[in-house]
Amino acid sequence: MIALALPILIVVGIIFFATRNGPKHSGSGHLDTAAAVAPWLERWKIAGLVEEGQIEAIIGYERTQTPLAPEPAHQAPVVAEALAYGGALLAAVGIGLMINRFDLTPQAGAVFAGCVAVFLIVASRFVHPDTGPAWWRLHQVVAFLGAAALAVAVGLQVGGVANRSPEATALSIGSVLAIIGWFLYKRRDLPLQQLGFFAACISLVTGAAQLIDWHGQVAAGALLLLGVIWILCARRDLLPPTALALTLGSVLVSISPYPGSGEWPMFAFPAAAAIAALLVIAGGLDKRPVLLVVGLLALFQAVPTAIVMTRGSWVEAVVALGFAVFGAALLWWGWQREEIDRWVSHTTGSVMLALTGGAIASTWRLSGLIVGVVIAVICISLGTVYRRSIVAGFGLTSFAIYAPWLIASEFGGRAVPIGLVVVGVAGIGVAVRMLSRQPAELSETPEEVENSQISAN
Repeated sequence: MIALALPILIVVGIIFFATRNGPKHSGSGHLDTAAAVAPWLERWKIAGLVEEGQIEAIIGYERTQTPLAPEPAHQAPVVAEALAYGGALLAAVGIGLMINRFDLTPQAGAVFAGCVAVFLIVASRFVHPDTGPAWWRLHQVVAFLGAAALAVAVGLQVGGVANRSPEATALSIGSVLAIIGWFLYKRRDLPLQQLGFFAACISLVTGAAQLIDWHGQVAAGALLLLGVIWILCARRDLLPPTALALTLGSVLVSISPYPGSGEWPMFAFPAAAAIAALLVIAGGLDKRPVLLVVGLLALFQAVPTAIVMTRGSWVEAVVALGFAVFGAALLWWGWQREEIDRWVSHTTGSVMLALTGGAIASTWRLSGLIVGVVIAVICISLGTVYRRSIVAGFGLTSFAIYAPWLIASEFGGRAVPIGLVVVGVAGIGVAVRMLSRQPAELSETPEEVENSQISAN
């Protein structure tokens, strides 16, 4: 139990130490004292308490003590926040798999999930929401994850006491999450928690589908139909917020062929690649970045699997070389471009680089997985050092796929949960690094600014 709780303590510790000394409220950090005391000096002048020369001397002194420019607000990249949330979820999934793989009883799993919930709820109190907008949202999401862990604990306990099946337990957990997510969704001032509502809906639908034992063909058709309807409703602004609705719809469409892979393996994976390509084309033509990004991620999964169906060796080598060359070229081109074009080139280049390892691994598994991990680490390092959030995000996504895959292939399936926990903690570390980095000029105190001005004169 202590070994299982250690990753949670690490995650909570990272969040605590990253926020205890974080940047304060956005905006100006100093008050213009000269402007503040001017009305009082005017009143005292009328009352005959001070003279004109004294007023000028006081205002002149206060102006010398006021910085020339206010401190700009510390803006946190949105992708950095997503890394923190994704890392926390990966760590949570890894810990959940550890509970399952280590054959804990439902009651022991419920106790452990309850401890996780307590840790997360307590951690949300240490994430000060008044530090800045990013930390405010992180505070809300950590609190929601604590509520979700509490729902899991309740579901496991009910399933253990009532001797229910795992599907019924999953359905009860999804129901509790849906109720919590609905109340959070009604709070319009908590936009990221609306994502929790959609995640709860997915959990509820998944539990219900397992409970009624859907066949692969029925599940594939249902997911495809639900995803298409969701995307169409999102384009008509019938499902707020549009970005989250488009994300959920495109994810449902992209994964729809996989439930039928058992019956039609030669059809499902090429169909998944074709659907992913259609999402990329639709995202480009309709100027919907969400569709483009999800389509590229779906290509990352579908293309290497479809290549395996060809059972060729030279094909993988040529495809991997093309992915590596074009991905590196797009990253280099994006580094030279303006912000309006940078995200497109960085996204496409990162995904193509990530596909390199997958193409090689389809024939030479160990070599391909090592190449994928190395490329992922390079992308994470470049994105973190040069503050390219998209590159770091896709690098972490690639690392989240290749690292557990490599660990499982070399050490067996029992090591996969440990790999997920490692990836999750790494994602939180990258996000904390991005959120805590500030420009050098913001670290100077007013005394240092005054001393530098005196030395310059």
